[in-house]
Amino acid sequence: MKSLIKLLILILVLEIILGYALYLRDSPKMTGNYISSTLHVLDKLTHKFGEEKRRLEEADEKRKLEEVEKRRLEEEEKQLRIEEAERVLLMDLEEKRRQEEEEKRKLEEVEKRRLEEEEKQRRIEEANCEEYIDLNRVLTIADMRYHRGSVKLQTSIDNLNTSDFSNKYIIVIAGNSEAYGDDQKIQKRLHFRLEEKLKNKFKSDNIIVFNLSDFGFFLNDQLHSIQNFSKIFNPDLVIFYTGGNEMYLHRYYEDMVINNISLNFDNEYWYEFSEDNEIYQKCLNKKIFLTQFNFHKKHDSLDVSRYINNGFLKIKKYFSNIDSDFIFYIHPLNTEKVGQALLQEFQDIKIPDKRFFNLSNEDFNLEFHDEFHTLDSNIMANKILEDIVLKHEQKIINKINISSK
Repeated sequence: MKSLIKLLILILVLEIILGYALYLRDSPKMTGNYISSTLHVLDKLTHKFGEEKRRLEEADEKRKLEEVEKRRLEEEEKQLRIEEAERVLLMDLEEKRRQEEEEKRKLEEVEKRRLEEEEKQRRIEEANCEEYIDLNRVLTIADMRYHRGSVKLQTSIDNLNTSDFSNKYIIVIAGNSEAYGDDQKIQKRLHFRLEEKLKNKFKSDNIIVFNLSDFGFFLNDQLHSIQNFSKIFNPDLVIFYTGGNEMYLHRYYEDMVINNISLNFDNEYWYEFSEDNEIYQKCLNKKIFLTQFNFHKKHDSLDVSRYINNGFLKIKKYFSNIDSDFIFYIHPLNTEKVGQALLQEFQDIKIPDKRFFNLSNEDFNLEFHDEFHTLDSNIMANKILEDIVLKHEQKIINKINISSK
């Protein structure tokens, strides 16, 4: 064992000596001079430790720079947060100021309206009708709808291009938006279908159907549109087709009187003063006029049956003085959407006249859009055709100069 150790030590010493000898041999080749191996080793160690020192110094400098940059970024971020907070605060303050101003404006408007209402009520209460009764006043008189807008007329260009009506049998439909065809295709509306069916029935093009119906028309509006239309054309037969708007009679009347428009019971026209409506309404005779001062939901003027009966009598009186006929229809109502009490009120309307038809009592299997507007006029056109042929066939034949088929 000792011999082995000695051998290993010998090999190690030889390795060191040979290595050092080789280093001495090669040293002049690298530098041209002899360099002490000891010094060379020291130089290597110095160089290595110098590089490590520089590396550490550079790393430390880099770390310091990174810390400086980090602090700078943190400071910038902090400043941005401060600026953003200040901006949000300013926006909040501005919004709060705006809201406060808006609230103040609203309160001022409410107060202004309150003061105006108080002043108006004071003037009404203090008004002495004796002072106003003999004064000249400016006012308008109108129906519910007719005089408040132009009259709509539906017909074909061919009918408008006709100048000689001597052998033309003219029918006019007067009604509300259902008769107008509000929810129906324009070429499938009541007057258009009825005209086609009549022409086919009598094998003649000498039959014309005009449609004077319009949105919001009540009976008075329909009658006055016919009276005005008759100044241009002389209809042979007028079809009144109504009921839907009359369902909401109380609502329309209430809206009118709230807006200071007064109803004359005698002629059923609406009166509106050009100024100081409230004061002059107060001075109107409550036995003659319906105003906001005597309106209530049980008022006689709001009775639908009474309204339709009165309207029928006015129509009957008008047609008794002209050479024209008429048929009067209360059109069908949607029994699934109209309240039972209101529906019964309509179904109970009866007028002992062969020209009066209450179709709210009949089921035509119609497709409704709402309480009374339908999507197709064909079924009702057939019904009206049937009634026209039954009651006026001979007059049509005489007018258009053909033989009955």
